[in-house]
Amino acid sequence: MGLHESTASIPEHSLLDDLIKAKKRCLITEHEYIPPDAIRVYITPERVKKELPNTWGRWLLPCWDWNLEDTVQQASKVIAILVLLDRLDCIDTLLADGLCDNDLPLSKKGDVIYSACNDKGPIWAFKRCQGINFPNRFLRNQWMVWVPQVGVNPDQTIKLPISGPHGLPFDCTEADATKYSIVYKAELWPSHQVEHNDDREVKSPAMKVRPACFAIKQFKDGKTGQKKPFEDELRNLIKFTNSNNDHLIKVSATVEKAYCIFFPWAQGGNLHDFWEKHGPLNLPRSTDVFLWALEQLTGLSHALEAIHTQNCRHGDLKPSNILHFMEGPSLGTLKIADFGVSRIHKNATGLRHEATDTKASTKIYEAPEAIERIRSLAPRSRKYDCWSMGCVMLECVIWLLYDFKAVASCQIARGGYQTYYQELDDANRTRNDIEDRVQVHPVVLHTIQALSHHPRFPHSPLQTIIRIVERKLLKVKPEERVSAELLHGKLVAISADARRDSSSFERPVPPTLDVPDIFCYEASSEQRPKPTYEVTRGSSG
Repeated sequence: MGLHESTASIPEHSLLDDLIKAKKRCLITEHEYIPPDAIRVYITPERVKKELPNTWGRWLLPCWDWNLEDTVQQASKVIAILVLLDRLDCIDTLLADGLCDNDLPLSKKGDVIYSACNDKGPIWAFKRCQGINFPNRFLRNQWMVWVPQVGVNPDQTIKLPISGPHGLPFDCTEADATKYSIVYKAELWPSHQVEHNDDREVKSPAMKVRPACFAIKQFKDGKTGQKKPFEDELRNLIKFTNSNNDHLIKVSATVEKAYCIFFPWAQGGNLHDFWEKHGPLNLPRSTDVFLWALEQLTGLSHALEAIHTQNCRHGDLKPSNILHFMEGPSLGTLKIADFGVSRIHKNATGLRHEATDTKASTKIYEAPEAIERIRSLAPRSRKYDCWSMGCVMLECVIWLLYDFKAVASCQIARGGYQTYYQELDDANRTRNDIEDRVQVHPVVLHTIQALSHHPRFPHSPLQTIIRIVERKLLKVKPEERVSAELLHGKLVAISADARRDSSSFERPVPPTLDVPDIFCYEASSEQRPKPTYEVTRGSSG
């Protein structure tokens, strides 16, 4: 919040000038507010006393304001409101009646003012304050200094109410934006954070709490407005928030009036970020790294199974929608996120029999049935996600054996932002069948073949995974793909076998390892990048 705690260097401006200059705009609600630290810095006994009106009581009794320090501490927000209204003449009347910051926000019933947060009863002092429409002006200006406290409970989804035109207690910076949504990184003000400990007892803001950080997704106006996409995504997410699956993102809070969904902030970014940061030079490929990667793939398949069990399809599974949290195992935990294009299926069978009109999907990881002209042949189903999962698993193995540059190289070899499948020329079509219109991209098959040249690949758990990818996931006919449930079972068995025998992960990698050409393309040219190891320039594969 950034204001200096010391008041020694504050210039001689009026309190009103300083408070107006301290105003900020909440990015979430778009309402103005004065940060609590500004009130703490400017509303001090010395400065308040200097601006108090000269009444007969103060003139006759120098000890009139003897308890001003306690008053300011308990009612600094109330005093700030009076400063904004230029009505410090009402300070004696209101505060003598016991009005303090803990009574805010106030509300009005008929022509009587009450506290909206306690049962104190009517605040009659407002009747004794003269001035046109003073009570209503006070009620309007209270939102400039009042923001709600936020409860932090990892086991529950909190609904943050918006009581009026006020801000929310978060410092926000824009982290990402799409056509229909904005994602903010938001840090909750420690002064407004209420936390639950392991015994479910509430810790007050005065107690020391861990600063909470969130990703806030706010929906913008689209073809259907903000409400429908917000409600659709929230409906999907709520299904999984109360589950015990550690590999599914959970909803932390919602603000319905602002169309916002709060998620825990992923400190490690997404899976692409993780791969790019952790090449074999700064994360040596030890047995523990291989086992961790297998466990994460197993967990992601379990999360996908949980999604499908709810008759739901994710619809946009890709590395950038898999987030990396620095919790759990030593290298953290991967979690599936962003259910923005998830679809609920009333039919609980593995396949649907009618085409859908979903258009929001990332092209690289989309399944063949996303092609508009063949949707009637292969309607989208939950098996759509299984193709995408196969793409992610293949890239993970490439990253494990080489690095992120090798992953990017395979994408470049496919022609940039191209899919894992390839459409066939209609001129050669002989039958009305999906296999007659699309095939697995030849570069993908070449990539799988090239992996066999790595010494840690043959007769290893990684080879078993790639066989599943090739034979059970990257199949153009959806009905030939294995379900998420069966995939999870297979990966559980592979992980268990790897823990029992990890010798393949310990095979030495020669310092002059031949890197196949397919892993050596660069975006700027077809020249190979600086290799991960000191290698003999690729000639194999």
